[in-house]
Amino acid sequence: IKERNTFKFNKLLARGLNSKGLSDSASKYWGNALIFVPRDVESHYELGKYYFKKEVYASAVSHFAAITENERRSLKEFYYMFAVSS
Repeated sequence: IKERNTFKFNKLLARGLNSKGLSDSASKYWGNALIFVPRDVESHYELGKYYFKKEVYASAVSHFAAITENERRSLKEFYYMFAVSS
């Protein structure tokens, strides 16, 4: 239960920081969330977008590739960023 709460706490912090335009700080918490739930789609997607914007394409591809095909369909702009990063 403690790990699940820590996971949720990190995601809430990351979302809040993103909403304030603090993506550098938010990226730390997205990464922390992945420590607890390594297959979390939202965390991988947000980190992929973060690295894409920073033009760190190898890291962007790594996070985008961690998202399964079924999960990709619902993510806005996923295929564009994934294609450009590759």
